[in-house]
Amino acid sequence: MQDYVFSDLDESQAFKCFAGLNEEFSEVWFFYPSTTDNETEISRYVIYNYEENSWSIGSLERYSWLAAGVLNKPLAAGEASSTKYVYEHEKGFNNDSDSMDGVFIESADIDIADGENFVFLKKILPDILFVNQVGTSQNPAINVVVKRRDFANQTLTTDSTTQITSSSTFGSLRSRARQFVLRFESDDDTSVTDRKNYKWRLGSTRVEVQPSGRR
Repeated sequence: MQDYVFSDLDESQAFKCFAGLNEEFSEVWFFYPSTTDNETEISRYVIYNYEENSWSIGSLERYSWLAAGVLNKPLAAGEASSTKYVYEHEKGFNNDSDSMDGVFIESADIDIADGENFVFLKKILPDILFVNQVGTSQNPAINVVVKRRDFANQTLTTDSTTQITSSSTFGSLRSRARQFVLRFESDDDTSVTDRKNYKWRLGSTRVEVQPSGRR
């Protein structure tokens, strides 16, 4: 994470960096201008969750942050389509008036015996809870993407994508590799109605695997 941030940080604009506290979810947000985005303003963030000891990254234009205190939710100043706003964070189910598209959470590499053996993936049993906004009716879904590679210096390749809904009990897989990665992402191919007004929570996903030799 250190390499990711400092190799991308626009040091000529580093004086604009700032951090904000999101106490409700035990998070510290760090905002910075990115050389990749070729912008002089803040365009990316990195989040540290001090309870889970986990990190998240993403793209978001924010110029200041006020932690919850007198007000119930954090406030942050930002810009959309050349118009400046003050956003109330952690409220609602959508990206302002749009659906929450292009979001995901991805595991680290998973292997058997430190990658000495190949792994054969047969089945995934998701543990995902969908929560609809009160008074709305839709069929929310996310995708579970399996990525794989045989050697540590290879680039991960997508092996399969399985749609998971509230009624899904398992997803069948046929994948063989030394290492694999699970990615849970928004299903941006569904209708606009089904992409809005819900949130999902990821529990303990189980995967049926077996050793598959060393070649």
